[in-house]
Amino acid sequence: MSHNPDPTGGHIYTESGMTVDLTNYLHFRFQDCQGYKEVKGLGIKEMDFGWWNENNNCLYLLELKDYTSSQSSLTD
Repeated sequence: MSHNPDPTGGHIYTESGMTVDLTNYLHFRFQDCQGYKEVKGLGIKEMDFGWWNENNNCLYLLELKDYTSSQSSLTD
């Protein structure tokens, strides 16, 4: 995963060939959270991003995965 802060102070990330712009959101990456760092060797998986939407009183969690090179399909 790469992090490319834009010149206006935003936060643009690239993961699995997809770009996510979280410039206007209160956001975090689980891999940077101290609590996750303490348990990551115990088989705990993490999501790529989390962000808070105050207007909707909602926490969003997002895992990005590129399935374009997958050999199997859901119909197999």
